[in-house]
Formats: sequence, structure tokens, C-alpha cells
Amino acid sequence: MERVRCKTCAEINPAGRATCINCNSPLPKVSIKIGPPPKPQLNTEAVRFERGQVVADRYTVLDLVGKGGMGCIYKVRDNILGENVALKTLLPQFAQDRIVVERFFNEAKITRRLSHPNIVRVHDIGNADGVIYISMEFLEGQSLRSVMDHAGNDRRLPLDYVYKVLDQLCAALEYAHKYTIHRDIKPENVMICDDGTVKLMDFGISKLMASEPLTGAAMVMGTPMYMPPEQLRDSASVDARADLFSVGVMLYEMLTGHLPTGIPQPASHLYADVPVALDDIVARCVAQKPENRFDDAKSLRKILRASRQTKVGDTEVTLREVPAAAPAAANNRRLTGIALAAVLCVLTCLGLVAAEQHRRGMLAGTEPEGATHPFGSAALQAQLRARAEAAADTEEQRALFETAEARWDSSQDEALTTERRAALGREAFQYYLGALLIEDGMGFVPPGEAMVGGGVEYLPAFLIDQTEVTVRDFARFAGRENWRMPSLVRGTAARFPNHPIFGVTCFDAQAYAAANGKRLPTEAQWARAAYGGEGAPIRYPWGGAWERDASNMAARGQGRGTAPVKNFSQDYTELAGCWDLAGNVSEWTRTPANTSVETPGFGTEMIVRGGSHRMRPTQLTSRQTAPYEEARDDLGFRCVREIPVEPAAIKKLLASLP
Repeated sequence: MERVRCKTCAEINPAGRATCINCNSPLPKVSIKIGPPPKPQLNTEAVRFERGQVVADRYTVLDLVGKGGMGCIYKVRDNILGENVALKTLLPQFAQDRIVVERFFNEAKITRRLSHPNIVRVHDIGNADGVIYISMEFLEGQSLRSVMDHAGNDRRLPLDYVYKVLDQLCAALEYAHKYTIHRDIKPENVMICDDGTVKLMDFGISKLMASEPLTGAAMVMGTPMYMPPEQLRDSASVDARADLFSVGVMLYEMLTGHLPTGIPQPASHLYADVPVALDDIVARCVAQKPENRFDDAKSLRKILRASRQTKVGDTEVTLREVPAAAPAAANNRRLTGIALAAVLCVLTCLGLVAAEQHRRGMLAGTEPEGATHPFGSAALQAQLRARAEAAADTEEQRALFETAEARWDSSQDEALTTERRAALGREAFQYYLGALLIEDGMGFVPPGEAMVGGGVEYLPAFLIDQTEVTVRDFARFAGRENWRMPSLVRGTAARFPNHPIFGVTCFDAQAYAAANGKRLPTEAQWARAAYGGEGAPIRYPWGGAWERDASNMAARGQGRGTAPVKNFSQDYTELAGCWDLAGNVSEWTRTPANTSVETPGFGTEMIVRGGSHRMRPTQLTSRQTAPYEEARDDLGFRCVREIPVEPAAIKKLLASLP
């Protein structure tokens, strides 16, 4: 599988993601492929060894099996041992970096002292033709991250599978903690072999118990979203309980399909098949204070095994060894600490990137006039930046502007690939435009992924109405454009001005949108706004369980009439600040049900999304269809405003603005 390295947090991401799995920074667009990940192709510019080449008079190169931001992994034949092994190499450009080389050698030094069936074996370390390498056990299988990425749209793993993985992982840590702390436990570093064996890998930032610290006291190393608070403050002083914190984060991710960011609900509240006991185990693992966590991996393994045995039929027993669950607010604060700490780390990384850019600028001098960028010219960026900065009056506009600045600064790093620099530049322009174009009543949806119809689609940024179009809004349009009011609301417009408009055909909705310089959303845009945020619930805006009075959706399919927009505080999605996506009225999209239809018209079946006051509990992921000319008392719409992506379109837009 092609891998993409995040510049913000250095995370290696799988193919098909638009944003980083740890810090949610944008990544280059990669096409989604269902099934086993393809073998990477040899890149002669970055790969030093070729098939058939003999390395160090010992290893015959058979294939390139993996490539990351700092090195490659080859399948080779060890002509001395007479078996296939993996050769992990450091790319030549990093061989002069003392910290990188120290970490690379540290991995070999530590792992060679570990001998356990659930830890990858290291054989040798050496230098051949100027390339530093480690030879290690060759594993047939895939990483736990890859397993989750191919587990379906919700990325959840079966409960029994989770128990089996965690049992072997705890066994590996129980042994490893006698000698070292891993400090970078995450799905990418857990290999699932074809025979089901779990192998813990990459001890590169570990430190031996008896050795001097690899890093200085103030240096933070690891992966932010899996790191405990004490590791964010000081990587060198953590103990075994730091690894158990990471295991807890990973356990929640396997149970729910997403990281415990924002204000996460306990896993059992989201999915009925998750035992309540696992909520307690997760909460104890991710306790902010190390003394409130499990003492060691052996204790955690014992509790997990007991939890697996307590679920009999529909009866669950909360284990005595696990403290009673803290109140929901306390659990939320505890898990939210992960997200807050990670944000601080990401901001620190962005600051370091900016500082490096400043240093390079001082060395290289000012940018020559007319300089170009892989995405648009520097002159266009300067023009767009000035317009956006001048318009940034509100807190939201300033936040968008600052994000654009960070993206653009990162895109100047010439160490990145041209594709990566272009992607960062493209997204910087979208954030600048968001700060420039956003208006009251519309929310900014950042570029990212949306799950639609069993697949994943990457979308550029756009603006979306935060509420459904109201009766008042439509009446103003009708009076201005001499358009007819829907027959179902005639005579009631004055009485219910703040209710959503209904009884409109798709044609009516498109006419309103066009008159206001907007469009109906595509199905993917609607889905992105509804549940496309990192860790956002995909069943209902408030979580995984139906709550009768959380939205204006009928409990038994008995219509109770529309309600004013923004009337249900729980029917609110965070990504763009949208209300009433779950209930009130269902909403037209501009996506035909038949994908071969290029120009929808009367008789075309269109995709309709969202629940209504007449519908039984309907999840956000559900979809309906309705004829283009349908007019129902529970069918309305909201609009989007597209943000131009390509430089030519951006120049045209800037020229049209006052």
C-alpha cells in the first residue's frame, strides 16, 4: 500500500486517506482501492537497491515491500542464514542526521536484546554502499492500521478479534517492559501475520531501562494522538504505564472505528455489542495520572481475559478488579485530555515548521519576483492572503486565516514531494477563500473525506447553510424573483417564518439556490457536513443511540409538524455548525439516484438525505430517493456555496469581488 507521511506529526498514513489519522492535517489525494493493498512500485530516485542486487555480500534483494518518508523495507534472501528476511534501510539523505541515525541504531540495539514470539526479531545491523540497514524477521501479513482501514466504512473490528489482538499485544509488552519502554504504540507498529500472530514492531524511540536517555528532557517523540500527557511534556521520563495509555486509545479505536477525540462517548453507548466492562478498562488505561492506570501489562491482560469471559448471552458483569466507571463528565474530561494534549503538540510542530521556514528564508534571501509554487504563483497567494487578512474580522475568519497560513508555510518545504507541496498549497488557498467568503448563516466545511454509498470520496472545502432554508427566506426569494410559493405553505408564511420551507420540488430548490449564488449540495457534501468530521458520530449527531426528543423526528412515524430551525440543541453537528440534519424536514441534494444521469429533470429520481418530522428514527447515513417534481410536507433543502480550487478560477473570483 502507498504510504503518505504527515508533515505536521510525521505519521505514516495508508493510501486512501485525505487527512492524517492522528492530527487531521490534510494529505495528498489518494484513490481508494478495496482489497489487499497493492505492492509499491520501485522509484529509482528514492530507492538505492534493485532486484537481484547483493547487499553487503550477504543479502540478495527480492522485492521492495514498503516505503516511508525516511526509508525503505526490502524482502531479501539472507545467503548465510538461508532464509528470507526483511532489510530496513535509511534513505541516504537522512544518513547525516545525527538524531535520525541514533534512533535507527537504537531500534536495532534494543530489539536484538528482545526474544519473544510477539516481538519482531532483529538479526543484524550494517552499512552497505553508504546505506545503513537493519535485517529483521520477514513477516507475511499487514499492519493493524491496514486491517482497520479495510474493515468497512465504520473501521470497527469484531469484538473477539479485538480481544485476541490485545491479548498478544499485552503479552509482548509484559515481556518488553522488563527491558524497555516502547513509547510509540499505535496500529502502524502492530503487525498481524497471516497466521494470526501479533507482532510488535519499531522500538526506534524506546530507551533501555539501564541506558542513558536517547532524547533530551524537553524533546517530544512519539505519535501525539496515542501519547499520554506526561510523554507530551517529557518523552525521556515515562514508564511502562505510558505504553498502557496508548493501548487504551488503540482499544477504543478498534471498538468504535475512531479515536477518542472531542467529547467521546463510552464505546458501549455507541455500539450494543461492546461490553460495559471495556468502557471501564479504556477509562483506566487513559487516566491522565499514571498512578490511576493499570500497574503493568500483565494486570491489563488479566482484566481483558476476564472481561472476555464475563459476557454470557445478554448478561454482562462489570469486573471487580476494574474501578466503577467515573461519571460521564469525568470520563469525557479524561478522554478529552488526549485531544487537547495532541492539539498542543501539533501546534508546537507547526511552530517548528514556521521557524524552519524563516531560517531557510534568511539563508536563501527573499523570494525572486514572479516565483512560482507547485500550486499557483506566489503572487496569487500574496494577493489572496491580503484580501483574506483584511476580511478576517470574526473569530472564525481569523481561525481560517491562521490555518491557511500554516498550510502555506508547510507547502514551502522543499524536502516534500511536489505532489505534497501542491496539495498543501491547494488547501491553503481554500482556507484563505473560506476566510474571505464565509458569511453569517453559513459554515466552512474543510477539505476531507465523506462516506457515501459504501465508498469514500474526497471533497474540497465548501460553505454550507447552517440551517434549512426557512419559510421567510423562500418568501423573500419568491417576492424578489416573482416565483410562486409552494401550495402547501400558502397562507402560513407569516405565521411560521422561522420554520423550514417544505412542499418545494427539486426544481424550486435549485431556482432558489441559483438566485442566491449557491447550489444544492451533492450527496457527498451533505454527508461530509453531517458526519464527516474526525470522530463524529455517524448514527445521530448526538451519538450512537436514538433519543426521542433530541430532534424533530417522529418516534413512531407520526408527523408532529415542522419546528423552528435551531430548536433542538442536540441535533447539531460540529464540523460546520449545522442544525437539523437528523430531523425536521428531509433535504434535497443535486445527486441523481442513477449515476448515469448527467442532467436531472422531471421524472428523475433524486437522492434525499436526513430524517423528518414524519419519519421513524433514521440514521444520518440513511438515504432516500424522490422524483424531481415531488412536493411533500416534510421535504425541504439547504444550500452550499462552492469554493473554487484551481488558480484560474480563483483569479476570476478575486477579479469579480469589490
